[in-house]
Amino acid sequence: MPDPDTSAPVEAMPTDVALCIDPDAYRRLRPVLKHLCVAMIDYNVTMLVLSSSAEVAGLTFGPIRMMTYERPLWPADRLRLARQYRFREVLDRLAERPPDIVHAVSAGSFEAARWLAERFDLDLVVHLTTFEDVDRLWPALIERTTAFIVGSRPIMDRLEELVAPSHAEVSLIRPGLLAGTEPTCFSMSEGTPAVLCSEGFRPGTGVDRLLKAARLLLDRKREFLMFLTGTGPMESDLRRQAMALRLASTVIFARPTGDLERVVTGADIYVEPNVDPTLSAGPIHAMANGMAVIAVEGGAADCFVDGVTALVCPDNRAERLADAIERILDDRAFAVRLATGAINHIRQFHTISNMAEQTVERYRSLLARRRTYAIGS
Repeated sequence: MPDPDTSAPVEAMPTDVALCIDPDAYRRLRPVLKHLCVAMIDYNVTMLVLSSSAEVAGLTFGPIRMMTYERPLWPADRLRLARQYRFREVLDRLAERPPDIVHAVSAGSFEAARWLAERFDLDLVVHLTTFEDVDRLWPALIERTTAFIVGSRPIMDRLEELVAPSHAEVSLIRPGLLAGTEPTCFSMSEGTPAVLCSEGFRPGTGVDRLLKAARLLLDRKREFLMFLTGTGPMESDLRRQAMALRLASTVIFARPTGDLERVVTGADIYVEPNVDPTLSAGPIHAMANGMAVIAVEGGAADCFVDGVTALVCPDNRAERLADAIERILDDRAFAVRLATGAINHIRQFHTISNMAEQTVERYRSLLARRRTYAIGS
């Protein structure tokens, strides 16, 4: 939904956009992508969501349509011709009314988006939300891309360092979310402080180190409850680790049953326990909802400003994480200052209105340039 304090957008030229989304990007940025799709309606932009996964259907309602395509199973998945053959049905279905622009979100959708842009001679917008997105760019895709959108300054720096596309426009458009009005951390003076982590249960996410940090905090006589809302292949291993560390009464494995907005409500501290090479909605939601956020230095996000919007650890060792959580538990005034700074940061740099307006402006610029060339030809 648009920001409540945003005035109605000016009437824009009708635009059809094919938004290509891979399942990983959807899981990481679902609320952001949903806000973007809804906001486009006010700008007279019609969105067609293309994905290899039916789970992305959560973005579709009203005028927002969706088409899915089947990805071949291994080993055919490694053959470009096999993948292109499976995508041909989508191209045929779009032949009567092709879109005006193709917008690819994250690396898993780049190949399909390029085929679509080539088939109908369309402008291609490539949206980078992870370091891997930059690393997986290949020369033919870079040459075909007419505009890049990057979600943070570190990703932009990586793009300029590794690719430096001189022919394509590059725009920094940060993911947008609704921000709360005031901090919620420690708003209830009574009760046990709640620590939340929404990282997936996969190698390298740092959840195992967070469990060790929880044990250290209990040894230091700190009182808290820790909620882990992720899922993934390491869940059994992490549950066994929690039992071995005697954390059964402190750490709760809480499978998410609804939107992340509901999960963060009522929690006091949000921990991002690893150097995250991706942008995801979790920590941004936590900041927007007034939680005190702990993050690890580095990674793709640029919203963690140490001592201003978050408490930033120099590394993700268990001792560092425990020290950071302990500081916030012991200094609630500091926690509230961090949460206030986080809300202000989201309101300035991560609003839905800014995300939508900048994206639409990118579309308009490309269409205006193409139509000007057509008139002059």
